[in-house]
Amino acid sequence: MKSMKFVKFAAVIAALSLVGIALPACTGNTKAGTKYTQLPNRALQAVFSGDLETVHNRAAAVLKDDFHYTITKDKKDALEGIIEAKTAKDELVKVETYKQGDKTTKVVVYAGFLKSADQAEKILSAIEDSLPSSK
Repeated sequence: MKSMKFVKFAAVIAALSLVGIALPACTGNTKAGTKYTQLPNRALQAVFSGDLETVHNRAAAVLKDDFHYTITKDKKDALEGIIEAKTAKDELVKVETYKQGDKTTKVVVYAGFLKSADQAEKILSAIEDSLPSSK
């Protein structure tokens, strides 16, 4: 009987912890001051001024030219895009772009689970700095 109560208690604690994990962890700002949100998977999300085509292409250029990552996937359509790259340590970096309006694009940067927030913030800031609207 005691073991059944313990199992129920453990299940409740596990369920509560999952709810906590499902909420965004924090917010912050890029170097230029744009607000970003950290998602449950530790990716960072921000909205930048610029059409999808421009923001997506600048994001790919930043990963390749500024960070010297190897681009393994680069696709986009009229509404969204995805760029996947590998670091020198063969770690995955992913940038997703989503059309929000004619002149705004949502950018989501995932830079590996262990060090994602710091690295993703650097990538987000570099993308923003490369955009014509930030100059």
